[in-house]
Amino acid sequence: MPPPDSFFGRPTCERPPTYARPARWSLRGLRTRALLTAFLCVLPIVSPAASPVVADGARLVTSDAPAYFLSPGDWGGREWLGLGLVAVGVAAATTVDQRVLDLVQDHRTSTTRHLANLARGGGTPLGWGGAIVAATYLTGLVSGSEGVRETGFEMAEAGLLSGIVSATFRFAIGRSRPDADEGSSDFHPFQGGLNAGSMPSGHTTFAFALASVASERVTGLGWVAYPLATLVGYSRIRDDKHWTSDVIAGAALGTVTGLWVTRRGRDVGKEPGLSVTPWLSEAGSGVCLSSRF
Repeated sequence: MPPPDSFFGRPTCERPPTYARPARWSLRGLRTRALLTAFLCVLPIVSPAASPVVADGARLVTSDAPAYFLSPGDWGGREWLGLGLVAVGVAAATTVDQRVLDLVQDHRTSTTRHLANLARGGGTPLGWGGAIVAATYLTGLVSGSEGVRETGFEMAEAGLLSGIVSATFRFAIGRSRPDADEGSSDFHPFQGGLNAGSMPSGHTTFAFALASVASERVTGLGWVAYPLATLVGYSRIRDDKHWTSDVIAGAALGTVTGLWVTRRGRDVGKEPGLSVTPWLSEAGSGVCLSSRF
């Protein structure tokens, strides 16, 4: 029988005495604690401004976007007639696409180049068009002006929603761009990336989405916004990136989306239903459940 201080006949190894080791603070641990402390210090300051941002984001994702993409299901004769007229107009423009492109290209000058370079930024979130949206929203957020913030939010929402539809159609239609030298009747549906196709013009869509919201939200601003959006469309033809019919289709899509967004904004809270909105304030955070009858 093995002695009591052994196990299966082998001597047991005594564990050396343990000593309390001094606590060590690694560089990663210090950095984590510093960031956490800074976040807790800044949170009470930014939380009042963050609350509207969270609410706007929730409104876009849970309410406006689904309603926008499902809205054709609620169309009546008026809406379908409008779509038919737009389709006829775009189809008619395809018959003169090449002639208009040749006319614009034959009259390219340094002046038109500078004009196109200036206008192009109005058709992208990374240009001055996106800067106007961001400046409007942030101004309303900082100043506490709900009307200004709502204008910036609706411009951003119209640009985003119409941009998704525009990219989807470009991919599905697969029309070749003018600079591909394949002609205006060359189509390769569902090939290439989302930006490979030509119809509709994404820059023009974005510009007219912003213009329509600005026109609806600010009285008289349409006299400035729509001509600027038209210059964006011209720049795409001048740059040999789009056909005239692409620009017309993009203008129609952007305008209709902008009008839908502004009217949707005016109707928020009027229709019956149930809404779930996250909130964030100095007192804490949570979810607000509201019902309208």
